[in-house]
Amino acid sequence: MAQPHSIISSKEGAELQRLHEEYAVATKRAAAALRANDGQRFLEEEERAADIVRRIKEILGTTGQPWNA
Repeated sequence: MAQPHSIISSKEGAELQRLHEEYAVATKRAAAALRANDGQRFLEEEERAADIVRRIKEILGTTGQPWNA
């Protein structure tokens, strides 16, 4: 059986890794803001996390639908 071809470049792979790391940081900051009752900071971090997810989906060419849909 042939090996599947890579659908992303090594540059995109590196960006995906960085984005996943940034996502973890943004969600931790959002949780901390929520615990501190800092609504404005929570919204900023939540929006940052959403931007990261949008970029990840853009790189992967996905819409968030399940693979078998």
